[in-house]
Amino acid sequence: MSSKSSQRRSPHRERRSHPPGSATDAVSPKKRWKLSLSIGLVLLAAAAWLVTKFWPDSAEKSGNPPVPTATTQSSTPFGQQPNRPKHDVQAFNSLVNRGNALLAEGKPTEAVQVLTEAAQINPEDEDVHYDLGLALSRAGKVEEAIQQYGKALALFPNYVEAHNNLGNLLMRNGQIEEAIKHFETAIQIKPDYASAQNNLGTALQRTGHTNDALLHFRQAVRINPDYWEAHFNIGTSCLQSGSLDEARTELETVLRLHPKFQPAQDALAEVETRKAARR
Repeated sequence: MSSKSSQRRSPHRERRSHPPGSATDAVSPKKRWKLSLSIGLVLLAAAAWLVTKFWPDSAEKSGNPPVPTATTQSSTPFGQQPNRPKHDVQAFNSLVNRGNALLAEGKPTEAVQVLTEAAQINPEDEDVHYDLGLALSRAGKVEEAIQQYGKALALFPNYVEAHNNLGNLLMRNGQIEEAIKHFETAIQIKPDYASAQNNLGTALQRTGHTNDALLHFRQAVRINPDYWEAHFNIGTSCLQSGSLDEARTELETVLRLHPKFQPAQDALAEVETRKAARR
């Protein structure tokens, strides 16, 4: 019964009593039983006639009880969520936490196993696909990681971290143009996403668009002044273009933030060599 029909109230019926000495009061129990039986049979016959008269495709017409026909429409009432398979929330959360802990401990292979089980329990959770993609990437399974990031984005298209990580994997695979699209999407969603700015710069630099790449490297360090990777990219780009003073400044910044980064030390040494040759 629907909520509406349950709220409907049946009309009030008054109980009518017969005065003493009336015909009903004078009927004997035996006759009263016969009269009740007769009335019951009449009512049953009338009900059968009504069913035959007004019930379409009734048993009398077809010879068989009516069978419900199949339909492709949803049986879910309008405005209600369809029934979906439930999952064990506690088990799912436990597996996700365990998988992320293994990943933090530097055990990506074990993390992949645990997070795969979690994704099987609840495949509609975009975060578990993201976590599994990260674990697969660190385990060296790039193609599988790409698939998991794709699943996360299918569930949540504005997942900026998934766009950024997927772009990195595509760039690693040599799919630069596809990578650029994902970096650009991440920046459109979140313009102050320093990592996506830096990665887009890297992708553009690999396609020969050095000036455009520098714009994104510089934007990355404006967002995060301590982003030493972006400072390094600016430094090496300036070194290639011959802007040695800016290259030196950027590479010195890298070594201030990350003193043991050997590529920055080597690049700074080359800057000094070129500057000495110009004197």
